[in-house]
Amino acid sequence: MKDSDAAAKQTADPPSDSSALIAGVNVNSAQLNFAYTIAGADAPWKPIRAFGDGSHVYVQMPSGMKSSEALALLINA
Repeated sequence: MKDSDAAAKQTADPPSDSSALIAGVNVNSAQLNFAYTIAGADAPWKPIRAFGDGSHVYVQMPSGMKSSEALALLINA
């Protein structure tokens, strides 16, 4: 039982190196669209920037969000 719990924890935890998270994403830099706006009062959980590649939208959060819970993100399209 302990082995299965340890294996589940290893797959559930993201890598501590943030570059490993980005390395797995295949994004064509020529297709990136940074024409997104982020509005609202300054808060510790306010996104830093948002951009899209035509099929996905990526939201960069502040580094402090690594150790805190995130609120729901609503997009006004």
